[in-house]
Amino acid sequence: MLPDSLYSVYRQYKLDTDTIASWLATTAQANGYPQELLRPASDDAQKKIQAPSRRLKGKARLQAVREHRQNLAAEKTKLAQKKYTIAVKDFVTLAEFIYTKRAAVGKLPISLVKTLDRVIRARRGFGDQMADYDEAADDAPDDSHMYFVGVLEKVRRVMEPLFPSDASQKQPPQESADEKTEDAFSNRFAGLSVYEPSEAFLNLPDREPPQPTETSGDDETEATYEAEKLNGFEDVIFAVHTLMNDLNRIRARIKWIWTTYAQGLFDLCAAAIATNTAIDLARNLIDEITPDIDAQGGAWKILQKFHLLLCMTEGRKPEELFGPEREGLGNFNYDLYDAGIGQFLQVYNLVDAFSRVITPNNLPIYKEGMFGTYDPSSNRDTMSGYEKFCEDRALLMPFFTELITVCITVIDYPIKDEFLRSMAEMEKTKKTPFPMVFAAQVFLDIHHVLRTDVSRAFETFQSGARVLCDEIQAHLEFHKNLRIDTWPRSNDQFMINITTNIRTILKDPVYRAKERYYRRMNVALPDSVEPNRILRMSPVLSGLMLFKYRATVRELGFTVLNTWGSVTYSAHLFNALSKEHMLPAFDGSARPSWHDMAIVQSSILDDEQIFVGNAPSNAEEYLSRFSLQMGTTVNVFTKRKERRKGPLASKAGPRGIKIETISPVSSMFIDRYVKQTGSVNWTTEHVERVIEATQWEAEGSEEDHTLIMGRLTKEELSRKKMQEKRNGKRGAKSAEEPARPTPEELIRSLILALNNESLEFAFPLLTMHRSCWRLLRAVRQQCDQVLRELFTPAYLERETELPWVIGWIFMAASTFDGPSDMRPMLEAAKAVKQEVILGEDGIAAVRRLNELGFPVSFETDDESFSSWKEDRHLSS
Repeated sequence: MLPDSLYSVYRQYKLDTDTIASWLATTAQANGYPQELLRPASDDAQKKIQAPSRRLKGKARLQAVREHRQNLAAEKTKLAQKKYTIAVKDFVTLAEFIYTKRAAVGKLPISLVKTLDRVIRARRGFGDQMADYDEAADDAPDDSHMYFVGVLEKVRRVMEPLFPSDASQKQPPQESADEKTEDAFSNRFAGLSVYEPSEAFLNLPDREPPQPTETSGDDETEATYEAEKLNGFEDVIFAVHTLMNDLNRIRARIKWIWTTYAQGLFDLCAAAIATNTAIDLARNLIDEITPDIDAQGGAWKILQKFHLLLCMTEGRKPEELFGPEREGLGNFNYDLYDAGIGQFLQVYNLVDAFSRVITPNNLPIYKEGMFGTYDPSSNRDTMSGYEKFCEDRALLMPFFTELITVCITVIDYPIKDEFLRSMAEMEKTKKTPFPMVFAAQVFLDIHHVLRTDVSRAFETFQSGARVLCDEIQAHLEFHKNLRIDTWPRSNDQFMINITTNIRTILKDPVYRAKERYYRRMNVALPDSVEPNRILRMSPVLSGLMLFKYRATVRELGFTVLNTWGSVTYSAHLFNALSKEHMLPAFDGSARPSWHDMAIVQSSILDDEQIFVGNAPSNAEEYLSRFSLQMGTTVNVFTKRKERRKGPLASKAGPRGIKIETISPVSSMFIDRYVKQTGSVNWTTEHVERVIEATQWEAEGSEEDHTLIMGRLTKEELSRKKMQEKRNGKRGAKSAEEPARPTPEELIRSLILALNNESLEFAFPLLTMHRSCWRLLRAVRQQCDQVLRELFTPAYLERETELPWVIGWIFMAASTFDGPSDMRPMLEAAKAVKQEVILGEDGIAAVRRLNELGFPVSFETDDESFSSWKEDRHLSS
């Protein structure tokens, strides 16, 4: 089911009908309508609890009596929370009763009138278009679509005298051409009226039905009411109609994502996660009406009928839907292929055909070229409908073989997207799940968008994975003889295992499995079947695979940073030297530039994470904040014995980096794609986190392709939030701002948030650690003579204590232990200048980012410590 935090057209329609039923029932009951005439949804709650048998004796009888009392209490609670189903035929009866009590009821809530009009408009508009559809005549009158519309219209006429003055002047809602939705993304359904929430509704805070004006004095105050569910053919077609609109909006958003990716503006991992999340949300939408579809003969039957309905709505005659018989393909009119795609008709056919050749523990041997050869350089726009079908079949069939190979022979494949998940479901149940059809259609859509560029995703994964392996290997080599007690050997083995796993994937376990299977079947594996076909054909799988290993290495990187303290303690030193104007400025900037640290401090670690508060600005603060970060007191650095007798460790202990606060949206997907614990549960908190993290400002519009997205700085984001907060205090939420986003709107916010976090999520922390540790070595070497003079040669005993050098430098500069001595800071400045301002270590991480596909440039900025930008400009 779709999470409650999201909006869908069909769910809103059901909520509207339940709101009408609930208001009618509660208002009638509150004004004296007999409670016994409102039947609960189930009579089970009315069954009497049997008293304990009199034959029981002693402890057994006492226990039975105790359980009986508990059951009575539970039953009383259950009775107070009963759910009543209000039959459609009772709507008018309740409305007429309420009208007789009009003096007590008064005027109806305006929200109820608008809800009633909205449901009538949606159902009548759709019903008018169904009028010529022959199947509608077969349904029983009380279950028919237009019967319900007639009931609602009669309810409206009965209660119209009770309407508020501004509503009573209006005519009953009529469907006009202007009211039909012209969606920017999916106008395939312009011929069908689309049920959309009005702006007035979106501005209403009413999730609860209006309260009745009287109280009944009954104990049933906690009872809830819902409208009778109609599941006749036309009702199911209406549900499918709303579903298709939602699904095609999601498809259109996915196409926008990959179009923008093709322009080099979206990160591969962000695009893959957003796409797979969109397919997951589509599955939830589909699951919501699957029982009704199954009751009408299943998805294939309904899709055929819906295709017929759409074509008739566009003015086509039924006989136009059929063409010449083609061997094995039936008599589908392929001139209507694009229309069929809108209802997933032919894709369903292809998926279903493949499901019939799946047998337990056997791979369907696909003969290369059996269904044609896909040519991505061809122009799809010039193809006939039949040629488009052949191209789609040539794309899907070999990829189906890749997916089923994973399901049967590579069960420990490290990533499972929704397409692979659906294939596993189909292999197990031997049925054709509609979510599988949607995933297959999205797969085709991505290929239609990217064409020859589709393999770039695999190349990005391949190069990114190799960079990650290099990062780990460089770290292990760097620490071959540099050990610390808090870093066990098992951590090194874990890092080695990661590189082994990455190399295994690059060698393609799916290809190896096919080699073994073909060898066992005495069949030669065709030369055209190249390794890594599954990743080459699926940008989504390539992106998710890269995310998995990025996230794994990122977590390792933060563990290294917390263990050694290299980056945060180096940031303390660089901040102090900058504040004391001991470092030279270059390129006309007012402040020195350590480019790697600029990115760390602006995008990854805020001042609270590094300095335990705002950045310190004087010698005493340098020492005290550094001590807090280290988890010590300043007494550790004193030469005076009487002070060293005091506490040397702070109560809070060392302040490590809190990884859970960094890249909050990307981190939501670690459990699913790294730990493989299942899909994300989209709570309201998750949705709000995504929307808040969308730190982009939009200009222009998507409809006319003038949308330009600019990334907000922390300062700009802070000002924006403050402005929103002030606006919120002045008035209610704007009518144009929906209380809950649709799945398509959530995906838009999600891709922007993920893309916004992509650089910080991929930042090479291990490279940064090595650069900072080399800096600490250089600082120690440069300052060693003066520090020995001030604090004796015992100030540092082994290299693992290098971060303490910074504490001794700050101690000398402060007046805590005597007069300030700035000589250590001046010497440290020389090392910092040489190593990270003029030296290669100052841009080592930036160079890694370029290797990972994140081009970064720097600009002169007189106000800030350093200014940088990612060379991507998002547009549509």
